[in-house]
Amino acid sequence: MRTLLIGLVLSGLLVAVGAQTPASPRFDVVSVKRNTSNAEASSLRPEPNGITAVNVTPIRLIRVAFQVADFQIADAPGWFTSERYDVTARSTEPVTIAQVGPMLRTMLAERFGLRIVQRQRDSQVLELQVDRDGRTRLTPSQQPCALVQAQKDGPIAPSSARTVPPCFSSIAGSMTARGVTSGMVAQELTRRLERFVVDRTGLTGAYDFELKWTPDGNSADATPTDLPPLVTAVREQLGLRLVSARAPVDVYVIEAASRPVPD
Repeated sequence: MRTLLIGLVLSGLLVAVGAQTPASPRFDVVSVKRNTSNAEASSLRPEPNGITAVNVTPIRLIRVAFQVADFQIADAPGWFTSERYDVTARSTEPVTIAQVGPMLRTMLAERFGLRIVQRQRDSQVLELQVDRDGRTRLTPSQQPCALVQAQKDGPIAPSSARTVPPCFSSIAGSMTARGVTSGMVAQELTRRLERFVVDRTGLTGAYDFELKWTPDGNSADATPTDLPPLVTAVREQLGLRLVSARAPVDVYVIEAASRPVPD
Protein backbone atom coordinates (compact mmCIF):
# COMPACT_ATOMS: atom_id res chain seq x y z
CA MET A 1 0.00 0.00 0.00
CA ARG A 2 2.79 2.64 -0.92
CA THR A 3 4.89 3.57 2.19
CA LEU A 4 3.07 3.04 5.38
CA LEU A 5 5.16 5.60 7.37
CA ILE A 6 3.31 8.79 8.34
CA GLY A 7 5.66 11.78 8.11
CA LEU A 8 5.42 14.55 10.68
CA VAL A 9 5.22 18.06 9.20
CA LEU A 10 5.21 21.66 10.41
CA SER A 11 2.25 22.66 12.54
CA GLY A 12 -0.58 24.32 10.66
CA LEU A 13 0.57 23.14 7.24
CA LEU A 14 -2.31 23.23 4.76
CA VAL A 15 -2.89 20.15 2.67
CA ALA A 16 -3.73 21.48 -0.76
CA VAL A 17 -6.72 19.25 -1.32
CA GLY A 18 -9.31 21.96 -1.73
CA ALA A 19 -7.17 23.93 -4.16
CA GLN A 20 -5.77 21.52 -6.73
CA THR A 21 -3.81 22.95 -9.64
CA PRO A 22 -3.81 21.70 -13.24
CA ALA A 23 -0.48 20.04 -12.49
CA SER A 24 -1.93 18.01 -9.62
CA PRO A 25 -1.60 14.26 -10.26
CA ARG A 26 -4.95 12.85 -11.27
CA PHE A 27 -6.60 9.81 -12.77
CA ASP A 28 -7.75 10.21 -16.35
CA VAL A 29 -11.09 8.44 -15.81
CA VAL A 30 -12.99 8.23 -12.50
CA SER A 31 -16.33 6.58 -11.76
CA VAL A 32 -18.01 7.06 -8.34
CA LYS A 33 -21.29 5.34 -7.53
CA ARG A 34 -23.21 4.88 -4.29
CA ASN A 35 -23.26 1.26 -3.09
CA THR A 36 -26.54 0.39 -1.38
CA SER A 37 -26.07 -3.39 -1.22
CA ASN A 38 -25.77 -3.39 2.60
CA ALA A 39 -22.97 -5.92 2.19
CA GLU A 40 -20.38 -6.07 4.97
CA ALA A 41 -17.40 -6.93 2.79
CA SER A 42 -15.41 -4.16 1.14
CA SER A 43 -12.19 -4.00 -0.84
CA LEU A 44 -9.75 -1.48 -2.22
CA ARG A 45 -7.03 -2.84 -4.45
CA PRO A 46 -4.35 -1.25 -6.64
CA GLU A 47 -4.33 -1.96 -10.36
CA PRO A 48 -1.43 -1.50 -12.79
CA ASN A 49 -3.03 1.77 -13.98
CA GLY A 50 -5.23 2.82 -11.04
CA ILE A 51 -7.44 1.49 -8.25
CA THR A 52 -10.69 -0.40 -7.82
CA ALA A 53 -12.70 0.15 -4.63
CA VAL A 54 -15.91 -1.73 -3.83
CA ASN A 55 -18.31 -0.84 -1.00
CA VAL A 56 -15.87 1.51 0.75
CA THR A 57 -16.58 4.48 3.01
CA PRO A 58 -15.18 7.96 2.29
CA ILE A 59 -13.18 7.63 5.53
CA ARG A 60 -11.38 4.63 4.09
CA LEU A 61 -10.54 6.56 0.92
CA ILE A 62 -9.09 9.37 3.03
CA ARG A 63 -7.15 6.87 5.11
CA VAL A 64 -5.49 5.48 1.98
CA ALA A 65 -5.00 8.85 0.30
CA PHE A 66 -3.22 10.42 3.29
CA GLN A 67 -1.77 7.30 4.95
CA VAL A 68 -3.43 8.01 8.29
CA ALA A 69 -5.41 6.10 10.91
CA ASP A 70 -9.11 6.75 11.47
CA PHE A 71 -8.49 8.43 14.83
CA GLN A 72 -6.35 11.09 13.10
CA ILE A 73 -9.30 12.30 11.01
CA ALA A 74 -11.30 15.00 12.79
CA ASP A 75 -14.70 16.64 12.15
CA ALA A 76 -15.83 14.13 9.52
CA PRO A 77 -19.55 14.31 8.66
CA GLY A 78 -21.59 11.30 9.76
CA TRP A 79 -22.14 10.01 6.23
CA PHE A 80 -18.36 9.55 5.84
CA THR A 81 -18.63 6.40 7.94
CA SER A 82 -22.18 5.29 7.13
CA GLU A 83 -22.37 5.61 3.35
CA ARG A 84 -20.44 3.37 0.97
CA TYR A 85 -19.27 3.83 -2.60
CA ASP A 86 -17.82 1.96 -5.56
CA VAL A 87 -14.89 3.81 -7.11
CA THR A 88 -13.04 2.94 -10.30
CA ALA A 89 -10.12 5.19 -11.20
CA ARG A 90 -7.84 4.65 -14.17
CA SER A 91 -4.89 6.38 -15.82
CA THR A 92 -3.65 6.01 -19.37
CA GLU A 93 -0.16 5.33 -17.98
CA PRO A 94 1.04 2.82 -15.36
CA VAL A 95 0.55 4.06 -11.80
CA THR A 96 3.05 3.40 -9.00
CA ILE A 97 2.07 2.91 -5.38
CA ALA A 98 3.68 6.26 -4.53
CA GLN A 99 1.40 8.02 -7.05
CA VAL A 100 -1.86 6.55 -5.77
CA GLY A 101 -2.10 8.78 -2.68
CA PRO A 102 -1.75 12.14 -4.46
CA MET A 103 -4.11 11.01 -7.23
CA LEU A 104 -6.71 9.93 -4.69
CA ARG A 105 -6.41 13.31 -2.99
CA THR A 106 -7.23 15.05 -6.26
CA MET A 107 -10.20 12.72 -6.80
CA LEU A 108 -11.52 13.39 -3.27
CA ALA A 109 -11.29 17.13 -3.83
CA GLU A 110 -13.01 17.02 -7.20
CA ARG A 111 -15.69 14.40 -6.56
CA PHE A 112 -16.30 14.67 -2.80
CA GLY A 113 -15.64 18.39 -2.42
CA LEU A 114 -13.06 17.53 0.24
CA ARG A 115 -11.19 20.39 1.86
CA ILE A 116 -8.90 19.23 4.64
CA VAL A 117 -6.33 20.92 6.86
CA GLN A 118 -3.38 19.11 8.36
CA ARG A 119 -2.32 20.22 11.84
CA GLN A 120 -0.18 18.84 14.62
CA ARG A 121 -1.21 18.21 18.20
CA ASP A 122 0.97 17.01 21.03
CA SER A 123 -0.36 13.59 21.96
CA GLN A 124 0.34 10.40 23.84
CA VAL A 125 1.95 7.85 21.48
CA LEU A 126 3.69 4.50 21.60
CA GLU A 127 7.28 4.14 20.45
CA LEU A 128 8.18 0.84 18.79
CA GLN A 129 11.66 -0.09 20.00
CA VAL A 130 13.92 -3.11 19.94
CA ASP A 131 13.67 -4.82 23.33
CA ARG A 132 16.33 -4.14 25.97
CA ASP A 133 18.45 -7.17 25.08
CA GLY A 134 18.95 -5.70 21.60
CA ARG A 135 17.84 -8.84 19.78
CA THR A 136 14.67 -9.20 17.75
CA ARG A 137 12.91 -12.41 16.81
CA LEU A 138 12.26 -11.21 13.28
CA THR A 139 13.49 -13.35 10.38
CA PRO A 140 15.26 -11.48 7.56
CA SER A 141 13.07 -11.87 4.48
CA GLN A 142 14.22 -13.43 1.23
CA GLN A 143 11.72 -11.38 -0.76
CA PRO A 144 10.10 -8.00 -0.05
CA CYS A 145 6.31 -8.02 0.04
CA ALA A 146 4.17 -6.62 -2.76
CA LEU A 147 4.03 -3.10 -1.33
CA VAL A 148 7.77 -2.81 -0.70
CA GLN A 149 8.59 -4.19 -4.13
CA ALA A 150 6.15 -1.82 -5.81
CA GLN A 151 7.70 1.15 -4.02
CA LYS A 152 11.14 0.07 -5.20
CA ASP A 153 10.47 -1.15 -8.72
CA GLY A 154 7.14 0.42 -9.70
CA PRO A 155 4.00 -1.49 -10.73
CA ILE A 156 4.17 -5.25 -10.37
CA ALA A 157 3.58 -7.03 -13.65
CA PRO A 158 0.36 -9.07 -13.61
CA SER A 159 2.33 -12.14 -14.73
CA SER A 160 4.45 -12.05 -11.55
CA ALA A 161 1.85 -10.76 -9.07
CA ARG A 162 1.06 -14.22 -7.75
CA THR A 163 4.69 -14.87 -6.80
CA VAL A 164 5.01 -11.70 -4.71
CA PRO A 165 3.87 -12.29 -1.11
CA PRO A 166 1.22 -10.08 0.53
CA CYS A 167 2.59 -7.87 3.31
CA PHE A 168 0.14 -8.89 6.04
CA SER A 169 -2.33 -11.77 6.24
CA SER A 170 -4.47 -12.03 9.32
CA ILE A 171 -7.46 -13.60 11.00
CA ALA A 172 -8.71 -13.00 14.53
CA GLY A 173 -5.72 -12.94 16.88
CA SER A 174 -3.22 -14.12 14.28
CA MET A 175 -1.00 -12.29 11.82
CA THR A 176 1.54 -13.45 9.25
CA ALA A 177 3.92 -10.87 7.79
CA ARG A 178 6.20 -11.42 4.82
CA GLY A 179 8.88 -9.01 3.65
CA VAL A 180 7.69 -6.03 5.75
CA THR A 181 9.66 -3.10 7.13
CA SER A 182 9.59 -1.91 10.74
CA GLY A 183 7.73 1.19 9.60
CA MET A 184 5.00 -0.99 8.13
CA VAL A 185 4.78 -2.89 11.42
CA ALA A 186 4.37 0.43 13.27
CA GLN A 187 1.48 1.47 11.03
CA GLU A 188 -0.19 -1.94 11.30
CA LEU A 189 0.02 -1.64 15.10
CA THR A 190 -1.31 1.92 14.89
CA ARG A 191 -4.40 0.62 13.13
CA ARG A 192 -4.95 -2.27 15.52
CA LEU A 193 -4.25 -0.40 18.77
CA GLU A 194 -6.01 2.81 17.63
CA ARG A 195 -3.07 4.74 19.00
CA PHE A 196 -0.24 6.30 17.06
CA VAL A 197 2.86 4.06 16.96
CA VAL A 198 6.18 5.67 16.02
CA ASP A 199 8.96 3.49 14.60
CA ARG A 200 12.07 3.93 16.76
CA THR A 201 13.65 0.53 16.06
CA GLY A 202 16.38 1.70 13.72
CA LEU A 203 15.81 -1.46 11.66
CA THR A 204 16.35 -1.04 7.92
CA GLY A 205 15.64 -4.46 6.43
CA ALA A 206 12.57 -6.44 5.40
CA TYR A 207 11.40 -9.19 7.73
CA ASP A 208 9.09 -12.19 8.12
CA PHE A 209 7.22 -13.10 11.30
CA GLU A 210 4.14 -14.70 12.76
CA LEU A 211 2.27 -13.18 15.68
CA LYS A 212 -0.52 -14.62 17.82
CA TRP A 213 -2.46 -12.86 20.58
CA THR A 214 -5.80 -12.65 22.34
CA PRO A 215 -7.95 -9.93 20.72
CA ASP A 216 -9.16 -7.12 22.96
CA GLY A 217 -12.30 -7.91 24.90
CA ASN A 218 -14.17 -5.13 23.06
CA SER A 219 -13.30 -6.63 19.68
CA ALA A 220 -15.85 -8.57 17.68
CA ASP A 221 -13.09 -11.14 17.15
CA ALA A 222 -12.46 -11.61 20.87
CA THR A 223 -12.58 -15.21 22.10
CA PRO A 224 -11.03 -16.61 25.29
CA THR A 225 -7.53 -18.02 24.70
CA ASP A 226 -4.32 -18.58 26.65
CA LEU A 227 -2.46 -16.15 24.40
CA PRO A 228 -1.25 -12.75 25.69
CA PRO A 229 -2.71 -9.38 24.63
CA LEU A 230 -1.26 -7.79 21.51
CA VAL A 231 1.27 -5.49 23.21
CA THR A 232 2.69 -8.36 25.26
CA ALA A 233 2.76 -10.66 22.22
CA VAL A 234 4.79 -8.09 20.27
CA ARG A 235 7.44 -8.13 22.99
CA GLU A 236 7.50 -11.86 23.67
CA GLN A 237 7.23 -13.08 20.08
CA LEU A 238 8.95 -10.33 18.07
CA GLY A 239 11.51 -8.95 20.52
CA LEU A 240 10.02 -5.47 20.14
CA ARG A 241 8.49 -3.32 22.85
CA LEU A 242 5.96 -0.49 22.89
CA VAL A 243 6.90 2.39 25.19
CA SER A 244 4.62 5.31 26.08
CA ALA A 245 5.87 8.73 25.02
CA ARG A 246 4.59 12.11 23.86
CA ALA A 247 5.10 13.39 20.35
CA PRO A 248 3.47 15.72 17.83
CA VAL A 249 0.86 13.81 15.84
CA ASP A 250 -0.65 14.80 12.51
CA VAL A 251 -4.39 15.46 12.69
CA TYR A 252 -6.46 15.93 9.55
CA VAL A 253 -9.38 18.30 10.09
CA ILE A 254 -12.16 18.16 7.50
CA GLU A 255 -13.40 21.67 6.74
CA ALA A 256 -15.76 20.87 3.86
CA ALA A 257 -17.18 17.87 2.00
CA SER A 258 -20.17 17.06 -0.19
CA ARG A 259 -21.77 13.91 -1.47
CA PRO A 260 -20.54 13.08 -4.97
CA VAL A 261 -22.83 13.26 -7.97
CA PRO A 262 -23.01 9.68 -9.30
CA ASP A 263 -21.88 8.91 -12.83
